[in-house]
Amino acid sequence: MDVLKGMPNFFNLKNKTRLGRRSLDFLMLNVPPVCNYDCEKCFTSATKKNPEKFLRTKEVKNLIDAAEQKGIQCVCLLGEGEPLLFIDKMTKEVNYKEIIKYINSKNIITLIATNGLLLNKKNVDFLYENNVSIAISLDTLEKNEYKKIYRGAANLNKVMKNIEYARKIYSKDIEKRDANIIKRLCIHMTVTSNNYMNIPKMIELCGDDIYFDCEHIAQVGVANENPEIYREYQSCIEACNNAKKAMVRTYVPEISGDACCYLYYGFAVTHDGEVLVDTHALDTKYSIGNVRNENFDYLLNKARKMRDMYFKKYDCHYCIIRSEKYEAFLKEQIKIPFTAL
Repeated sequence: MDVLKGMPNFFNLKNKTRLGRRSLDFLMLNVPPVCNYDCEKCFTSATKKNPEKFLRTKEVKNLIDAAEQKGIQCVCLLGEGEPLLFIDKMTKEVNYKEIIKYINSKNIITLIATNGLLLNKKNVDFLYENNVSIAISLDTLEKNEYKKIYRGAANLNKVMKNIEYARKIYSKDIEKRDANIIKRLCIHMTVTSNNYMNIPKMIELCGDDIYFDCEHIAQVGVANENPEIYREYQSCIEACNNAKKAMVRTYVPEISGDACCYLYYGFAVTHDGEVLVDTHALDTKYSIGNVRNENFDYLLNKARKMRDMYFKKYDCHYCIIRSEKYEAFLKEQIKIPFTAL
């Protein structure tokens, strides 16, 4: 079985690291909403925001310390912007290169999601040496289609060159454990009405040394401005289900079903310290509290209560933002303080 280091199937290989045995398994940190792309499928709209009040390097380290006390095994850098911008370019106020080194010094895995444009040799070498698993967003291998999907500074040729080098380096650390093949490099495909037929080509690209992952488009954020990508929504879902189980999806005994590992076993924080129900559920911002103002345990307990409410009353999908009842959950359960508006 293919396994990505830092994901449920990796931790569940051993009883000691099995998800749910600790108070907290994942800490999800959203970097400031600045991006070199302008994707038609984006959960946010990073190119259209001017980040303010974002957590500084020391504050992020303090948050990691608090989460470490709860047992975290993986820190995930997934959004709201492009994480690699904050490793070697925009590092004055928040330096994620320093933060990643700090995470590694604690023997905790980092997982980074990136569009791959800045995944140059220097960054690949740094990430490899600091125990970072990489998930690269790639939805097509056709140049014009790539530019249409990703927009902004999108450059498929450069990304493919970067993937080639990352593949060369990361293939050195593929581990075979019993019947499992553990990898640290992943291609993640967001499946839409326009590209679901590309799945076989993407699987072929990954071959034996890159982990392939796919999930169908979520109807949130910028994606709602591009309804054509939902045109054959059921086909997207079926194509994903037939290809592979999403890497974040895991069986949770407490609910007798599957859930996203980030949603059920994680703690999500925005670039400016607001706690979310889930790392991509930005509509829940301001409803729980801010790590700058509230006790970590209080915020974790409040987030867990909202998570449990979702699975008790609204559960129809392992992923909250892909649930048909997400809008009802927001309307009935999310209360935004007037002062936050």
